[in-house]
Amino acid sequence: MADIALLFRRYMSLESRRKSSSLSVVEVEEWSELKEILNSHFQPGVSKEYAAQRDSIRVPTHLNVSFESYGEIREVLMTNLSRGGIFVASDRPLPIGTKVRVKIRVEESGNVINVPGEVVSQNIGADLVTEERGMGLRFVGLNASQKKVVDALYQKALQGAFELGD
Repeated sequence: MADIALLFRRYMSLESRRKSSSLSVVEVEEWSELKEILNSHFQPGVSKEYAAQRDSIRVPTHLNVSFESYGEIREVLMTNLSRGGIFVASDRPLPIGTKVRVKIRVEESGNVINVPGEVVSQNIGADLVTEERGMGLRFVGLNASQKKVVDALYQKALQGAFELGD
């Protein structure tokens, strides 16, 4: 297998260009192949078909998250992040379809990111492990500023996960 660090750097280059402009047909094919390889690297055991449905790679991470639901503020741990949402560990997942406002605390800077979300899965972890207690939250209705902040958080998490997993 080719050096994973080289593949990662090429993927990040294509990913950056894909988000800011456009890629040629050949570059889109290369981006897709690299995404598949990196998905396998970060989430071994997840089927290629399932991983291909996602717009971005799910990145393992551990950040504190809080949200208010039914008048109760809950503190939980985010265990993975993609550009489209997060998975949070919770012994009491909310019903699918529940709208939440998620507050992600970035430990290094102390900044808090507020984003709207919706519960889209229960008790199905990042590797499709049904015993993992928690819920998948999809980001919904992000404005341009929120998208930029989520994208920066994602880029940092992806870089950090690569460095830890390499």
